[in-house]
Amino acid sequence: TGEPTAWEPQICRALRVKPPLSAEQFLSHMLSVPLNFRPGTEVRYSNVGYIALGEVVAKVSGRPYAEFVAETVLKPM
Repeated sequence: TGEPTAWEPQICRALRVKPPLSAEQFLSHMLSVPLNFRPGTEVRYSNVGYIALGEVVAKVSGRPYAEFVAETVLKPM
């Protein structure tokens, strides 16, 4: 429970790495954390999903998430 994006000190200790965590390290750790409830039974906001989204967008677009959003969403607006 709680906001996993604030768990960096604990995750760094668990992974035996120095901060800051990369998105890949963070997501790798989060995949090992049990869910709080069965999917589809409750809804809760999670920043973890946006970190995963950023990695998917970066992989597919070949550009960092922030750059992709700035160029394809914000600039045209």
